[in-house]
Amino acid sequence: RIEQLAGDDGISAGEEVTISYGPWPSDVWALFYGFVPYPNPHDRVMLFSDLQHLADFATSQFGPTDFTDQQRSGAAKKLLRHLKAGLGGDCQRLFMTANGFDERLSMAAQRLVALNSPVRLAWPAAHMSDKLAPDQPLQPGDILAARMSQMLQVFDTASSEALEAASRAGDGREAVLTCIAHRRQLLAAGISALWGDSAAPP
Repeated sequence: RIEQLAGDDGISAGEEVTISYGPWPSDVWALFYGFVPYPNPHDRVMLFSDLQHLADFATSQFGPTDFTDQQRSGAAKKLLRHLKAGLGGDCQRLFMTANGFDERLSMAAQRLVALNSPVRLAWPAAHMSDKLAPDQPLQPGDILAARMSQMLQVFDTASSEALEAASRAGDGREAVLTCIAHRRQLLAAGISALWGDSAAPP
């Protein structure tokens, strides 16, 4: 049963009646409604599924390069404990939007590069350039931008798989394309905000 509240003024005969679908990200629109609004101010991109995912990424990308797999796993566990001690609470689905980063994600990135971090994170030698001095400290935004850059690099493969799935379903191709375009724009804008116009550190 549907109930409609018209307010004190009521609804005149022939007056258009509209509904709100709610403040959903683009993938929800594509999945449940078959279309995606553009622009969608409520869109978001999940960068990390949880703190474990973040700790593993930070260790693999910025941990000591001479670590064995066992040492890397141990370092990630130390970072995870460090993150949980500082954040606590619900840290699932850490995301970014057009307005910035999830506050929990920003706090976690800051904690990873803090002086009391149990694992020293730094730029790998392969990233060094004339613009990036060997002693330049890793910044919280570098971790986030590196993740967004990584996601953009694999996006084409993921996009192809999503389109193939939509084609098999027989519909939704346009919605999937729009959703993909939204996500690419969000990631590119986030990288630009942190690293400038290139997908590499400044």
